[in-house]
Amino acid sequence: MTARAVLLAACLGWGGCSYTFDSSAPDVPLIGDAPLTDSLPRLNRGPASALGIIIGVDKKAWLELIENLDQPDGSKRKGTHVMSLSPPGREEFLYADEVIDTYLIYYLIDRSLDPTTPVKLTYHIAGDPKPNDVFELPGGPGFFLPMNVPEGFLYFQKSADTKDYVIQLRDRSFSRKLPVPDGADPANPDGTASFVFSYNDNWLFVRDAKGELIQHSTRMEKDIDLGKRPPIFYEYQGRILTCGPDGLRTVSLDGKVTETIVDGDNQCDHLVSLRGNTVYYSVLPASRLLRVPLDGSAKPVEPLAPQQRLLTFGPKDVILYSLDPSNRYVHGAGDGWLGDWRFMNRGLDVRYSTDQKKLRWLENAAQNSGVGDLLSAPLNGTSMVLARNVRDYEELDDGRVLANSNRAFRGIQNRLITIDEDKREARWVADGAVGYAHLAGTNDVLVELLNQGGGFDLVRVTIPPKP
Repeated sequence: MTARAVLLAACLGWGGCSYTFDSSAPDVPLIGDAPLTDSLPRLNRGPASALGIIIGVDKKAWLELIENLDQPDGSKRKGTHVMSLSPPGREEFLYADEVIDTYLIYYLIDRSLDPTTPVKLTYHIAGDPKPNDVFELPGGPGFFLPMNVPEGFLYFQKSADTKDYVIQLRDRSFSRKLPVPDGADPANPDGTASFVFSYNDNWLFVRDAKGELIQHSTRMEKDIDLGKRPPIFYEYQGRILTCGPDGLRTVSLDGKVTETIVDGDNQCDHLVSLRGNTVYYSVLPASRLLRVPLDGSAKPVEPLAPQQRLLTFGPKDVILYSLDPSNRYVHGAGDGWLGDWRFMNRGLDVRYSTDQKKLRWLENAAQNSGVGDLLSAPLNGTSMVLARNVRDYEELDDGRVLANSNRAFRGIQNRLITIDEDKREARWVADGAVGYAHLAGTNDVLVELLNQGGGFDLVRVTIPPKP
């Protein structure tokens, strides 16, 4: 029995289901017949529970699915099913106690029940025919942190007896051991110290339990003491930006430890946004939003009134705001304003169109599902309803909107549609679509369909061209 038939039978057993969630139709009618999406070939071998896109050895997109896969002895085992999305359609099956991917690299970690048996760490790139790089690490539970550009890793054995940890480059050209940070619990290192690799992976930033921040080289035996710093720090344009009780500061990463006090008068609470040479941040008390040049050349200013809450930024850093506090409704839903124009009542996920001439958002989305009606309006204009009960949406390159609609709950009534605002018409892409992933640079989408096994099936659908 198909997932469609199972759900239909359940509806009949409950005394009938209604898929009409709003008595009024959207302003953009759906035209054409529903496609037979359920009849398309499945990409998965069994019920899938997670979906991802990675880059393979060919520098192209590969699909990643978590499935219960058939084994030679007739049993099933949870594994990672990886397949090329380009011809000739190669596929792989990865099994390990822990599978970590960084979009480019897989790290397969296998541990023994015997803590004296080394941990096996395997590097793998999807589709790579070359032998995998394999490392043996101290046995038992461990803390593993991959570099950003996958050239190496940090490994910390979670044991009260641990005195040091290792930084290892993948090509084995360099490795070093560093002592456990002061005050850190070796059995819970990530909970008592901070470990962050720089963007270029040349440095590891470690903050100990006392607040001392050390810059450790990953290429040589070199360390730089950056002083006592707050827990919130962020690497940006060759500097560390810190946010804490001592305000907002930058520290150079050129070895000279040159510090600039950007705002020393306010207690920094949270870094909100970095936009060019300007930083937006909140300060205590009351989490007021401030804006200041990063070089400290001017005093901070408040871009919003105290009762206004930042939603998003528009062109030239124009701010869209809400007068509803973030905890008034679920998911931070609320009203939305652009200057004196109130465009949203109780919505979420407001976005500018690509041409920046209109706004789109999910209205009446203050509910646990986060689903709402997709509305669109020219700036300072009148809104129209594009689709009902939308969960996700995006603008396509041709200006149409792709939307997962009729999605008040997971069911066969879910659909994926394109919306042409100029023609005021919507057209089918897929029916039964409980979720989707648009393949970047293509007109194809991966569509999730309900599966009676408790997960989902995955099919590939091409978005019809604009008529």
